Amino acid sequence: MERASQFYSKYSEVDEFFLKVRELVISKKKPRRIELNNNLVRYNENVVEPQLYPESFEGIIKSFGDRYPCTPELVDQVTSEWNKTKEYLRV
Repeated sequence: MERASQFYSKYSEVDEFFLKVRELVISKKKPRRIELNNNLVRYNENVVEPQLYPESFEGIIKSFGDRYPCTPELVDQVTSEWNKTKEYLRV
């Protein structure tokens, strides 16, 4: 047990060099990317173009809104699924 503790202590030690490396990595760190799927729009039989959105949370919402437009059929489907389980959910 003592040897294991010595082994762990030796290899988990952080010296000044690694503190400088950590500081450098943190200073160069870029913000996390936002994964955004652009949509394809078919204008006619020969023309298909991507619809691009800004890389932001608003762009993600707009992309989903364009991909799944709110129609009366969708509202009915969501409402019927909600009604099946609403007695089990607290809202």
